[in-house]
Amino acid sequence: MTLKLFGIKIKITFLFSAIICLMLFIDRTGLIIPLFLAVGVHELAHLFAMKGLGCAPGEIELIPGSIKIINPQRYNRKKENIILLCGPLSNLLLFALFYLGYSFSGYRQLAVFGAVQLVVALFNLLPAKGLDGGALLYNFLLKITTVTRASLLFLIISVFTGTFFLTFAMISSISGNINPSMIILGIYIIILAFSK
Repeated sequence: MTLKLFGIKIKITFLFSAIICLMLFIDRTGLIIPLFLAVGVHELAHLFAMKGLGCAPGEIELIPGSIKIINPQRYNRKKENIILLCGPLSNLLLFALFYLGYSFSGYRQLAVFGAVQLVVALFNLLPAKGLDGGALLYNFLLKITTVTRASLLFLIISVFTGTFFLTFAMISSISGNINPSMIILGIYIIILAFSK
């Protein structure tokens, strides 16, 4: 399926759609829809920033696990950092708004929506390849050292981040609390660290 948003062609692959449908089908927590909304806000904030800075891509493809930007326009590192920060900042802003709403109303669902926004922001700020925090870290490393050293340091930090989640999952499982999400997250981050 293909659609246009802000003059940008957005292609949604069948596998992406199938995984979304599967997640909706198996969700028993009621958190999948707030999660999709939080991720949608996050990605739209990146798009608004790109558009506002005059470097919107020609096409975007939604594939499982990531977003592939096709026909990217060139922009400098300062613009890239602004674009990278807009996603997590939009989630943090919504977290604050939902929390304020919850504080005044006591409506529990606002707290849940706020918590999901916070989790999406913090996840994307992790210092790992494929995440906004990782790209910001890599740009910082490029400022202070050579490309070769920056790439090696970035790989080490990304693997360490994934290993941290795996270690946390193992320690939790020893005490009887098996957390498959932490295992999946750790493996996902380590796989991303070694991907091209």
